This record gives sequence, structure tokens and C-alpha cells, in this order.
Amino acid sequence: MKQIFSLIVAVLFYPSAQSQVIDTTALQGYPASVLIRVYDVAGKVTLSSAEQLVLAELFQEEEQLIKTMIISNGSNAAIDSARRYYINEFNLLLSEQQREAYYTAKALPRVSAVAKATAKMLQQKYHTDSLTKEYFKTMYQWRESLVEKVWLSNTDTTVRNNNLLYIFTVYDTLISRYIQAAASSKYFTGRLHYIDSISYIEDQRKSSLAAQYYSNCMNYPYLSYSDNFNIAFNTVFNQISDTAFYAVAYNNDITNKYHKSAETALASYIKSHQLSTVSAQQILPYLLERERAITLIDKLYNQLYDSSKDAALDNILQKYQPPIDSLLALEADIMDNTQIDIAIKFAQLLQLSEEQVNSLKEQGSALTQMIKDYRQTDPFGEYDSKEFESEVLNAILTPEQYTQVLDTKYAGKAASMAKLDWKQIQQYGMDTEYQLNENTTKTELSNYHLAQLIAYYRNANNLEEQYLSIQRINEVMPEIMRNLLERWEYQTPYGDIPGVFFQW
Repeated sequence: MKQIFSLIVAVLFYPSAQSQVIDTTALQGYPASVLIRVYDVAGKVTLSSAEQLVLAELFQEEEQLIKTMIISNGSNAAIDSARRYYINEFNLLLSEQQREAYYTAKALPRVSAVAKATAKMLQQKYHTDSLTKEYFKTMYQWRESLVEKVWLSNTDTTVRNNNLLYIFTVYDTLISRYIQAAASSKYFTGRLHYIDSISYIEDQRKSSLAAQYYSNCMNYPYLSYSDNFNIAFNTVFNQISDTAFYAVAYNNDITNKYHKSAETALASYIKSHQLSTVSAQQILPYLLERERAITLIDKLYNQLYDSSKDAALDNILQKYQPPIDSLLALEADIMDNTQIDIAIKFAQLLQLSEEQVNSLKEQGSALTQMIKDYRQTDPFGEYDSKEFESEVLNAILTPEQYTQVLDTKYAGKAASMAKLDWKQIQQYGMDTEYQLNENTTKTELSNYHLAQLIAYYRNANNLEEQYLSIQRINEVMPEIMRNLLERWEYQTPYGDIPGVFFQW
């Protein structure tokens, strides 16, 4: 142990060409850990022998206290509190000049490394010259030096955080101006390279775009680089054939806009045509294509009126509206189709296997013959096929596929029932009494009726399960529906005993 101590003393007290760092005689009796800490301070600020002894006593007292607390399983909070106390005592022992010199020297290695690395990174990122790199290095060195000194010397969290916030506000504001200046050419180069890498741009148009962009930056310094680039792009690329460039240059913006437009259009169709989930899924791709084309035209003409814009929009509608209208017509005819017919028509969307489709066609032919046979005996009657279709479709389709079929067939009917309910609610004044929102209430009631219809027809061949399924749905009946039934003063039309169900 004595040999290790002697080695440490030899390293710390090794005389330089001028003088030794600490008083070897006065501090000979202190442990190595204390000597190292005194040496660290004395190597950064000039200390008298008396000041070195005072620091040694302080460090030794701190180490002994911390050791005692650790051995006695003291809490981390208590140990941290003790450390903060001794940091404050250390700061009080040094003069203001000594504290400044010590913490500046203490922070210097990390600060220099961070400032140098940050300046180099910014130079590479923005392709700046050497002078700008030195500006960045100097500013970050000032910033990081202050941050490090505040972090090392402050023990009051509130004071420390307030000081740090002030430093960040002042220096980051200054640095951001330099970064903004450096980013001008970098922004343009990045945008142009990205667009050109996907859709080749002729050199002449590149030059025109660059000239217009830099002219905008000079004439409209209050605008962002992005805004100035958009103005320049819209000036240079102004032909219908240029929509391909807009699709690349503004991909995220255009994608977000046309998705929202398509969702809005779909919601309108669902409301006006009572679209089922399956029909809505079929129409959506056409809506997305239509709204994407419209969004590109809007971007090209920058929302300004132009006769050629009207012509372009007409062409878009002529291309995409017919298949949408066809699907809407199919939806309007959906109630005249059997469940089996619907499953076959939407086989691709339902992801039916070839075996499932063949089985459905076979059973569909059988049902057609049943209907013909029935009408020979009762020409004006209507054959009730729900039990047969329930048995067939439960056997051939998965529960999820069957649910989609029933959703397709009965979504419109459920919406119509909800409309009738809403009229009754209004007649009783319940919309005002319960402060109801029409759209929200109709949606809630429509979902309820659709769930009832699906449960009824899915289990048409199993009356016991049909009854139980309907009763489970009635247990979570919308409160407004329950209140409406009370106003009507009769029991739920779905029946209360097995074998007694509502008729449609």
C-alpha cells in the first residue's frame, strides 16, 4: 500500500521546469484520493499552501461522510444532498476569479471536442466554407462552455435550469441565423436532387428554377426557403404534363390531401347511398385515384382559376366517375340480390377461394330452382330463403366473410330504420330533451339495427341461437332507443321468447 501511495505522490508532485503544483510537505498526511482532487484544482488555478490545506480538509471531510452514509445504507437522495452541500462549500472557498478559472478549465476538454465536432458536422451538412465553420466552432464553444460551467457549479435545480434556458435562448437564436443562412443553398440542392433523381429535369429548367428560387430568397427574405421554392417551382413548372413533377416534389403534401378528400367523398357517399362496408371498400380505390388527380391539378394551378384547369378537371371526372357510378348503382340494387349472389359478386374482395366460389354457384343454382318451383304454386308470392341461405353460407364462408355479406345487404336497410327512428325522436321532442346530435345518433342507431339484422339472418336456421344473439345485442341497446321504446309503450319488436321474432 505504501508503494502505491509513493507512486501517486511521485506522479502528482513531479517538479516541472517552473515549480511543483501542490505543497508536498503540507499535504503529505492526506490520502491519495484527497491529493488527486487538490491536484486537479491546483492545476487549474493558483492556490496558496493554506488554501490547499483548507481544500484538503473539505475533501477529506466529504469523503468520510459519504463513506459513512454508504456503509450505513444511506439513501441516494441523502448522498446527493451531501454532495450538493460540499459543492457549495467548495464554491465559497474559491474567489470569484478562481471559480471562473477552475470551471472554465474543467469544461474546456469536452467543450472543445463538442464545438469542433458540431462545426464539422454543420459544414458537411450545409456545405459551408471554412470561415463559416469557424463561426460555428466559436459560437458552440461559447455556448457549451457556459452550459458546462452552469451544470458543474450549480446545485439549485431551479437556478440551474433558468440559467441554462437563458443560455439556450440567447445562443440558439444567434446560431439559428447562421444555420438559416447556410441552409439556403443546401435546401435547394436537396430538393432539386431528390426530384431529379425520380423524374429527370432538363438542364434549362433546372437553371430557371435555381434563378427563380435565389431571386425569391433575395426579394422575399421574410418567407421560408420552402415558400420561396414553392413559388419558384410553380412559376417554372406550369404545364399539364408537369403534374408528374408535382407528384414527386410534393408527394407527402399531395398524399395527405387526396387521402383526406377521398375519405370525405366516401363519407358523403356512405351517408347518401347507405353504402355497405364491402361497397365502400370497392369504391375507395377509384375515389383515391380521382382525388389524387384533382389534387395534382390544384397544385399545378395553385388554386387559381384558369379555363385549362376546368378542362383538366372535366377529363378527370370523365375517367374516374363512371366506375364509381356503376358501383353505386350496384349498391342500389343490392336488396334485390340474394345473400349467395352478393357473396359471388364480391368474391374477390371477400378473398374467397375457388372452391368456395364453386360451392356458392352450385347452391345459388339450387336456390334459383327452389324459387321457380315455389312460384309455380304461388305466382305472386315471395319465397323465404333466409333459412336455406343461413345454412349454406355458414357452412361455406368464414364468420368474417359472412358478416361482410350481411353488412353489404342490410347496411342500407339499417340506415333507413335509423332515419325513421330519428323522425320519431324528433316528434317526441327527444332530440332537444337529450341534446342529441343527429349524425351521431343516427350512426349509433344504424349500427344497432345492423347488428340485429346480421344476428337475425346469420342464425335463421337456428332459432335458439338467433334468439340468444338478439337478446345479447338488446342488452347493449342504445339508451335513446330504449327511451324511444318506452315512449311507444310496447316491448321491443324483436320478441321476448324463442320462436317469436321481428319480421322484415
